[in-house]
Amino acid sequence: MISKAAKVIILSVLSSVAAWAQNYHLGVNLSPTLNWISTTQPSSDSELNVKFSGGLIAEFDLTDRYSVASGIDIVNRGGRINIQDTLGDYTSGFIQIPIALKMRTREFGYMTYFAKFGGAIGFEYSERTTIDPDLAVDQRQDSYVNFFSALFVAGVGFEYSLGGSDRIVVGVDYNRSLLDNLVDDDPRLDNSYYYRFDYVTLFLGYIF
Repeated sequence: MISKAAKVIILSVLSSVAAWAQNYHLGVNLSPTLNWISTTQPSSDSELNVKFSGGLIAEFDLTDRYSVASGIDIVNRGGRINIQDTLGDYTSGFIQIPIALKMRTREFGYMTYFAKFGGAIGFEYSERTTIDPDLAVDQRQDSYVNFFSALFVAGVGFEYSLGGSDRIVVGVDYNRSLLDNLVDDDPRLDNSYYYRFDYVTLFLGYIF
């Protein structure tokens, strides 16, 4: 379940952005993501894996070519990493709120190209973790993933106009975690290194 604090933050952010711009557009997205765990710990091995994200798009126009891109996303993040002869497999569901400045070119036929830069905050709502071989009972954790997440987001892509305000959006986003995602209490981890859930998104959306 989402905590009351998380709900207040989500509503406050979206309300503030909505008040900032007069014209807005809504849409939906369903996007595959390529995930891995970034770490500075030596002798560790992270594997790439595919997960999925989806959610609501909200864009608030500042001018004809500049807008604030936001919304609410449900994102599955994590990956597989081998540390100290144990393989950790993490799948965590996050509710994320992206906020980015989106810059568009002029329209070429039905096509418009864009770049965007910004960030996102996330709140974990589900977690599935397996450790192989399993840890001793006194080393197991109730949770292996931190509740709060912050990311840097940058992306490029194009929009195809279907007439009016309807358009298809296709893009590639790089999502770089700014905070450690694995909890410090895990006995396999060294606090002098970081462990972050990074991913690339093939963004597929429809804006009304």
